[in-house]
Amino acid sequence: MRYTKNMKQSILILLGAMLLLFYHTKSMAQDPNFTQFYHSNIYLNPATAGTVSDWRAATGLRHRWFQNAQSYRSLWASFDYNLGEDKGGLGAWVMQDEAGLTSQTQAALMYAYKFHLTEKWIASASLQADYTFLRLQTSNLRFEDEIITGLPTAEQRIDAQAHLFDMATGVLLYNSTFWLGAAAHHLLRPSRTWYEDGQARLPLRWSIHGGARFDIGERLRLSPALLFQQQQPFRQLDIGANIEIEPLFLGLWYRGIPLETVSPRHIDQDAMAIVSGVKIQNWTVAISYDFPFQNTSGMGGTYEISLIYTPQSLRTRSGFYDIDCPIRF
Repeated sequence: MRYTKNMKQSILILLGAMLLLFYHTKSMAQDPNFTQFYHSNIYLNPATAGTVSDWRAATGLRHRWFQNAQSYRSLWASFDYNLGEDKGGLGAWVMQDEAGLTSQTQAALMYAYKFHLTEKWIASASLQADYTFLRLQTSNLRFEDEIITGLPTAEQRIDAQAHLFDMATGVLLYNSTFWLGAAAHHLLRPSRTWYEDGQARLPLRWSIHGGARFDIGERLRLSPALLFQQQQPFRQLDIGANIEIEPLFLGLWYRGIPLETVSPRHIDQDAMAIVSGVKIQNWTVAISYDFPFQNTSGMGGTYEISLIYTPQSLRTRSGFYDIDCPIRF
């Protein structure tokens, strides 16, 4: 029977991926995160790769504290492809981050194995390999002796580099209305340091996420979702909903941990975000703005822009999933 063939093998693969999700727990750093996490879905969870009828391409920009000279910018692009029934999906993403004197370029490739649990429910288990190039530059700094004498500084300038190799995994369950997933990144916990003998290992980042897409009327949809992620000592909850009145949509989202006291050495990330966008044929354009709860005078808030292209299925031969994951709002 179609939905029970190799079922034992499929479930073992899914359970194996779930065990990897919670391997290691200590941490000391934080990865980029996005208000529109559902648009950067394969960065969030590699198990979402290929959860469309054909393929999907997306790109986006997040600019945090944009009025500050040391603002944080993340530019990303992704592509994923449905290989077909019993073949799973492939995906890839690249990201460029800049913050002050440091920058990092990341690239990842992933494969997601998919199988039907029932006629209406699909499970996906994935494995991702990724590479990160870190760079620290002080060539643009001006030191006190340069300003006073007008001569080159006597201070030693630093141009350091580091290369990291890592892995991630994820699982996903979905039907045409609901989706639920979990993911873990930095399974290898590479050392994120400029020195060869450094031991500043990257912490595990794990997340649990889910949501739904309800058709309320002929042109009216409601898409609630939530995301909880932790990368010690950082924890964050994103919860909210988008409402779509074709071709427009509008959303309201909360980010933070309610009632949690923030350490003085950490910046409070609690914020409300407004999302708006438009869907025209196969294109989706979205923009969001985060309004922080704390006083960030002179720093500005955070804006995010996403552009997604998802064509209608171009394939007519049998053997391709007819269920798109509703994470694609």
